[in-house]
Amino acid sequence: MWDREIVIGQQFRKRGFLQYVWQVVALTEVAHAPKHAVLVRLDDRTETKTISCPTLADPHYYERVAPPPQS
Repeated sequence: MWDREIVIGQQFRKRGFLQYVWQVVALTEVAHAPKHAVLVRLDDRTETKTISCPTLADPHYYERVAPPPQS
């Protein structure tokens, strides 16, 4: 089972859109709002999006992707 804490470098897929893998590249905090993660799409690094960390950690919306093995 994955830790629900969101950290830079983690990779995710949106449920139902498994062809795209997104990587956390930054975390942002704003007063009176949940922490947000800035994501970049690995196959097109010009495409980014910002998602709240609680949504990203919710398995109903996103799933963590195991990183490729280190050689």
